[in-house]
Amino acid sequence: MVIRRDRAFLSARQEPKLVLIKPSSDGNNLLLDAPGMRTLVLPKCPPIDKSTKLIKCRIWDEYITGLYCGEDADSWIAKYLGYDGPSIVVSTPSMEKRDSSLVVKEFGNPAVEGDLSAFADFGAYMILSQASLDDLNTRLEKKVTMTRFRPNITIDGCGPYDEDNWAEMKIGSSVYMRLLDLCGRCNLTTVDPATGEKDVKRQPLETLKSYRCVTEDIVPCFGVNAAIDIEGEIKVGDPVYVIRK
Repeated sequence: MVIRRDRAFLSARQEPKLVLIKPSSDGNNLLLDAPGMRTLVLPKCPPIDKSTKLIKCRIWDEYITGLYCGEDADSWIAKYLGYDGPSIVVSTPSMEKRDSSLVVKEFGNPAVEGDLSAFADFGAYMILSQASLDDLNTRLEKKVTMTRFRPNITIDGCGPYDEDNWAEMKIGSSVYMRLLDLCGRCNLTTVDPATGEKDVKRQPLETLKSYRCVTEDIVPCFGVNAAIDIEGEIKVGDPVYVIRK
């Protein structure tokens, strides 16, 4: 996670070009690449010892401890953003996590004690179907010409917004997850992942507002937050099984 000088989290809501940072894995290291930058190499799980610097970081109104990734990471992210002050922190598996069940939600919180996340807003995972994505992009094509909205991973083989009604899901042979609540979307959706620039017409957020608001005074929802009960590896092409509400 990138944090500001005051130790509050910094996201692409404030710095859209953060979406252009590309992470990759190389053994025990995390590699970060960005336009015009050298590759930053960080250990995935740096040891915690007497020399470790731990930072109390703020995510919205919650706090979590992050492990400071060092001066080289500071210099890298400062050069990329164009100003001094930001740092990079990591949450290793052995460090404390935030309990999603403690988050206050307007329509109730379906998370249970032990549903943990580190730096995510709420759930550690988010589920979205390909059909829902296709429906949104069809609506966008009818309204404006813009870069199509792209999530990281989608699920094929169901109707638009079918995931809204899922209670539990299994991916492949082992991974088992519970669906929590609909994910409210913000102006982060207006950042083009290909350019790192915000859409001047605030798309696709404005289109989502036209048909995906639970009530008139709440942000539009797209995708469903999820918690994991059984961990494992997943890959493209794995079957997905669901239990509906």
